[in-house]
Amino acid sequence: MQRIRIVLVDLRPQLLHDLTRALLSAEPTVEVTRELDSCADLASEVRRSGADLVLLGLANGDFPPECRRLLDEFPRVKLLGIASEGRRGFLYRMEPNLVPIGELDPNRLLSVIKEAARAG
Repeated sequence: MQRIRIVLVDLRPQLLHDLTRALLSAEPTVEVTRELDSCADLASEVRRSGADLVLLGLANGDFPPECRRLLDEFPRVKLLGIASEGRRGFLYRMEPNLVPIGELDPNRLLSVIKEAARAG
């Protein structure tokens, strides 16, 4: 099976970052290509790595405007936003299209990542 390439962006607080990173590191079908502190270099990283999915921290729960351009440039890439409390997630696809994914736990997060990558 082809590995799912993921870019992590601004996952905060640190506990959310650490738990997410540990979960993804333990999954053999997932490769974290890079971790970014902001969306500033996101397009160049997606281009460089061929990322399938961007896992993005949503500090205030809003879709970052700079990510709209990313979806325009890379329509096959999915954006999975995780609220800072780590319990709610949102899947963004080209349009942009927001799909609430509800309560998150580690198994649900991995499931959503795999489903989103396959949907491309």
